[in-house]
Amino acid sequence: GCMSKSTLYRAFLNEMGCSPSDFIRKERMKKAASLLKSGMDVTRCALALGYNSIAHFTRSFKAHFGITPNVFKRKPMANSA
Repeated sequence: GCMSKSTLYRAFLNEMGCSPSDFIRKERMKKAASLLKSGMDVTRCALALGYNSIAHFTRSFKAHFGITPNVFKRKPMANSA
């Protein structure tokens, strides 16, 4: 059957331990890290993940990983998050 938006939200939160938007943000950041490590440049990575602004992508990435995408890209593989 159908469930309300709030019931779905609570079920998701209960199952995943985070809100749907937090889950999506974390998954995007995992994908960003993977793309950057594979050699993709920051601009293409941001656009590939649906960001309209490189600055917004950089802020989101830094909030998640504690470093900018460019610094992350230059880090040796063993030290990556």
